[in-house]
Amino acid sequence: NDCESVWAECEKKDTLGFSILDEKDGEVIGIALAYDQEEAVFVKAGGFITKSYLLDKMKHLEQTFQREKKTIVAFDIKRMYRYLTNSTTEHFFDIKLAAYLLNPLRSEYMLEDIANEQLGLMIRSRSQIFGKLSLREAEEQKPEELKEYACYQAYVALHSFEPLKCKLEEVQMWDLFREMEMPLTYVLYDMEKTGLKV
Repeated sequence: NDCESVWAECEKKDTLGFSILDEKDGEVIGIALAYDQEEAVFVKAGGFITKSYLLDKMKHLEQTFQREKKTIVAFDIKRMYRYLTNSTTEHFFDIKLAAYLLNPLRSEYMLEDIANEQLGLMIRSRSQIFGKLSLREAEEQKPEELKEYACYQAYVALHSFEPLKCKLEEVQMWDLFREMEMPLTYVLYDMEKTGLKV
């Protein structure tokens, strides 16, 4: 079926942009994937496409990319670690972290900032699209806008990878990013998950 063909296409690629849309309580709304130059897809949870089906597929994809030394790109990967399988980060690239390393004086980076700076794209922020709606509410009230929002998350991640990587290499920060900063994202996630005993 169409959903299975999406996962199969993703496995063939060397670089994949992705985003897991979820609520704070862990409810997964869906997964956005960008695997070619022109488009992104949003696989929404619902019906036969359960949360566990989506996460199993994403974990399998992650294991394949790690084994084959390919790259999964996301905005704020730390937020998504709870849905993924392991503690190694060499197959991940976080565009939010890369943008911050290149310009640490900026207080915060949003996806739309990176889209504008790296790709010349003007996209609307979550609050501009949905106001105060939760993603769950947006799914019911603004399904097309939710799909577009999700797809931009993955699309911007995929397309920002090369320019950000090149800039990190130009300023000789690629090794720092890969060997220290990306592993630190998992350490911080693990500390937040387990809490610190004082």
